[in-house]
Amino acid sequence: MKEYLEIAGSGANLAGGIVLLIDALRVRSSIKERSGGDIFQEELEKAQVKDAPQDSQGDSLATAVSRELWLAMGPLERSWIGFALLVAGFGCEIASHFLK
Repeated sequence: MKEYLEIAGSGANLAGGIVLLIDALRVRSSIKERSGGDIFQEELEKAQVKDAPQDSQGDSLATAVSRELWLAMGPLERSWIGFALLVAGFGCEIASHFLK
């Protein structure tokens, strides 16, 4: 049982590290997405489009703040998943020290 917890802990730590690495590597593309959203909004205003873009849940993306919040949700979710995997991994490894 001890070996299984150690292996599960190491696997969870590796997976959590990979998730956080992917999140860190996507920073540049996130910045490009934000600037693209600003350009897109400017073009919509020039064309005087009345219907603002919406996300999949129907929330309006008409303001810069709403777009920033929407774009921040992906990295936030990935960060929490990576954190949870690391916590589970360390928990498994600590638990394995208490087993014989």
